[in-house]
Amino acid sequence: MNGRFHTDWLNMIYPRLKVARDFLSEDGVIFISIDDNELYSTKLICDELFGSSNFLGNLVIQTATDNNPTQVKVEHEYIICYAKNKVVQQPWSARSEKIEIIMKKYESLKRKYGSDVGAIQQELRAWIRTSKNEIEGFAHYDNVDEKGVFHDGDIANTTANGYRFEVIHPKTGRPCKIPPKGFRFPEESLRKMIADGDIMFGEDETTLIKPKKRLENAKDVLRSVIYEDGRSSTKAFEALMGKDIFQNPKSPTVLSRLFGFVLKDEDIVLDFFSGSGTTAEAVLMCNEFNEIDAKFILIQLPVDLDESMAGATKKAKQTTLNAIKFLDSIGKPHNLAEIGKERIHRLIKDRECVNLFNQKKNGCRMFKLATSNMRDVELIPEKTSQGDLFSLSNNVKTDRTAEDLLFQVMLSLGATLDCLIERKKIGGKEIFKVDEGYILACFDCDVTDEVIESMAKEQPRFIVIRDACFKNDSVADNFEQIFKTYAPNTVCKVI
Repeated sequence: MNGRFHTDWLNMIYPRLKVARDFLSEDGVIFISIDDNELYSTKLICDELFGSSNFLGNLVIQTATDNNPTQVKVEHEYIICYAKNKVVQQPWSARSEKIEIIMKKYESLKRKYGSDVGAIQQELRAWIRTSKNEIEGFAHYDNVDEKGVFHDGDIANTTANGYRFEVIHPKTGRPCKIPPKGFRFPEESLRKMIADGDIMFGEDETTLIKPKKRLENAKDVLRSVIYEDGRSSTKAFEALMGKDIFQNPKSPTVLSRLFGFVLKDEDIVLDFFSGSGTTAEAVLMCNEFNEIDAKFILIQLPVDLDESMAGATKKAKQTTLNAIKFLDSIGKPHNLAEIGKERIHRLIKDRECVNLFNQKKNGCRMFKLATSNMRDVELIPEKTSQGDLFSLSNNVKTDRTAEDLLFQVMLSLGATLDCLIERKKIGGKEIFKVDEGYILACFDCDVTDEVIESMAKEQPRFIVIRDACFKNDSVADNFEQIFKTYAPNTVCKVI
């Protein structure tokens, strides 16, 4: 192993976390998945960059048992949580899928038994006993009354000097037992709870009364230890993609649950190390369950899998070989990013049909980081002949497409890469309409006055056209004048 591995890792992660902090909104949160090897170092870096006061907690993700022959069987990894500004963070709570499962079961029993509360409760409890893994953390919601499902809470105050007053038992007519530390609710509140049917009485006054905690009011809360059988995530990934083509994919279930505590409409999740694309699946799951429209940006270096084979361990080498065979089967290059891209395509395939120019909800666009589309026209006079100047009539690199130019223009003019893009024909020329007319662009050749006039009449915020697009010098001379006539507020750009 590289003796400088730790230093190399710190040099890699520090600037990324620094940039991540700059990208966060004021109420933003970062989740960092890490194991024992760099946990301590990551905490120190984050304390420096985010401030120790913005530390939210360290989650322990308990996974399946490690069967490797070691001294300590490692069954966990970590997720460190920091806020951009902890002061603006509200207490976290979220909808729970487990609560939804119980509620659906209750509704089905209600349809079956009608108003027979006893029969509903009896069958619900029997179902809970066989479904504890499915509803872990909420199995204590096993009581039913006329209003619905509840669990019996604690009426006693947590410290001394609680409230003390008489509560008369509805059957015996005698005062009910008062907890040693008093009631946790003031008299007015408790009287209202009794009137609303939200207090459970015992057989007689000797049993402490209990508040009914309603299932519909229950919220998921984030505790520091989360159990997740890592094998389930692997099986789900393999069912979608293929067997053993990626080692230890992260759990979309865990991430989706975390996102449920912090995401709202139009929020963006950024993942610097997207790997197999788990974050994309988690955001889609979170959107569907919480009925929101959050977005994701995933970044992954195109790691060459053929090169990775050389330094891989025996197990990793077999996985890498499987990944290469998988990519061959779908006709993709041998790089890591292609696995995540294919996973995302498969995830959205059954949701909605999307493409680059017809983006809908749950759509996705893929980009590669590249150099400028424009040719380098910086020449040294003494090394340039007059004939060389003619080669500069086309200032765009020969291997670049109209779409390449469009996205460069969008970024330079402040349009986000997820904007709606429409393409249409005007006078036989391809026109790109971005964000419902924020930008109109044309990169075809032989553009005439008539085409420019038609574009001007749409009055976009920006008009962009290539210098080499004009049919002749006359059209180039008339370009800005046409827009002054039909769209005086449009900003004209020639590239």
